[in-house]
Amino acid sequence: MNAHLTEDLALAYVDDVLPAPARELAQSHVMGCDACRALVEEHRALASALGTLPRTDLDLNVPGDFTSGVLARLDISERRVARERGLAAGLIGVSALLATVCFVLAGQSAWAGVLTRWTNDLGGALLAVRISADLLGPIAAAFRLELATMLGLVAIALLVGLRRLLPVRVLS
Repeated sequence: MNAHLTEDLALAYVDDVLPAPARELAQSHVMGCDACRALVEEHRALASALGTLPRTDLDLNVPGDFTSGVLARLDISERRVARERGLAAGLIGVSALLATVCFVLAGQSAWAGVLTRWTNDLGGALLAVRISADLLGPIAAAFRLELATMLGLVAIALLVGLRRLLPVRVLS
């Protein structure tokens, strides 16, 4: 075995759950590698320390119908959520139907002006976006290097400021 033992492999080695060929490879590697030997010894010491802890048998007195009771409560909760979602969808549907009926009953003259104003406002906003894109494109192209430099300086200043807010880590 050329590579060092991983935590999982060392733990499996200590717990004696490795297959025979893998166990022999790990054992020969542990004999020649100080780092892996130390890792195995740490796991053995931990297992030994855990083995000395007093065992307590916990009698939780779990009733026989505990699982079915929990599942029944989950089912009730899921039904309540489904009912609330159905109610919300129904309210949205009824609201949309009422709005449609109101528009139809009010006639074209009542809502045509509102829709015309909304579409005109939307068209004006889209025109403003198009003009800004037409205007800002050449400006950004002309000042590309200056903008990149300025944004880089701002980013560096922000990173330095944020670094000062982070706690200092002490390496041991």
